[in-house]
Amino acid sequence: MHDFWNVVRVIFKPAYDEEYIYLPFPSGTIPEYDPDIGLEDGVICFSREDLTEVFEPATADVLEVIWDQLQKQEQVGRACRAVFMLGEFGSCPYMLDRACQEFKEQVELVTAPPIPDLANVHGAVYTGLDSYPSSKR
Repeated sequence: MHDFWNVVRVIFKPAYDEEYIYLPFPSGTIPEYDPDIGLEDGVICFSREDLTEVFEPATADVLEVIWDQLQKQEQVGRACRAVFMLGEFGSCPYMLDRACQEFKEQVELVTAPPIPDLANVHGAVYTGLDSYPSSKR
């Protein structure tokens, strides 16, 4: 699961036909070879369709939240010109590509910083440095 989360999630782009993942299971717990599931020598192959099916439900939920935020800003007379994908959202090329497609008519820019997870660290540090209790914000 660790490899799937930290490797496949980060690199999955629908432009690729297949993704190959090494499954580091203890010896004897799974077969080394099972062509029915695409497993050969401890490496499993996922099709683009398989991975899209895995990622799309969560991606659709996130895009809906972004859409709601854009609508709320519009309702109070403030139009957003950019969407910044930070943290886990910005580190997933599939999520970023889908956001670009989804919001290209609503905003001028959908982007992520080079190290999207760093935004979480900066936010935590700034929160820790803030001298006001959170109930005052």
